[in-house]
Amino acid sequence: MKITLVGLGCNRGDLSVRAKEAITSGAKTILRTALAQSAQSVQDCGVEYSSLDYIYEKSRNFDTLNKNLARAVLKESATSDVVYCVDGDVNDDNSCRI
Repeated sequence: MKITLVGLGCNRGDLSVRAKEAITSGAKTILRTALAQSAQSVQDCGVEYSSLDYIYEKSRNFDTLNKNLARAVLKESATSDVVYCVDGDVNDDNSCRI
């Protein structure tokens, strides 16, 4: 199955047209975290989604966090297409830093 990576921007309303199309495509939508302001954009689309916030709580450090996040997304993509939504810009890791 296919994984589409979507950057949600930094704030509610930063979602691009192409990102909204991916989120509303019918694929399973997974948020890296529902705690970021940008996650409101997914809620505004009115689609069902799940978040990986529980993985943050059980990961010991950033290395294990990233491995656990990747593992969870890959597991979901084994049975359906997935739209994996992350806060910020997927091409710029520092896009939402203050």
